[in-house]
Amino acid sequence: MDKTRKKILVVDDDPALQNLICRFFNYNNFITESALDGKTARQLLIRFKPDLVILDVNLPDDTGL
Repeated sequence: MDKTRKKILVVDDDPALQNLICRFFNYNNFITESALDGKTARQLLIRFKPDLVILDVNLPDDTGL
C-alpha cells in the first residue's frame, strides 16, 4: 500500500451515497473503506486507521455524534 496516499473511511447507511462519495475520493487518488453501520465503522477504525472519517449522523444502530 502506498504510504503517501491518504485514507478515508466513509460511514453512511445509504449505499448509493456511500458509493458516490467513495468513487469521488478514489478517482482523486485517496484510499477508501466504507461501512453501513456504527459497529462495522468501529472495527474499520481499528484495522484501517483512516486519516479522515466522513460520518453520517443518522445511522441505524448508532448516532454519528
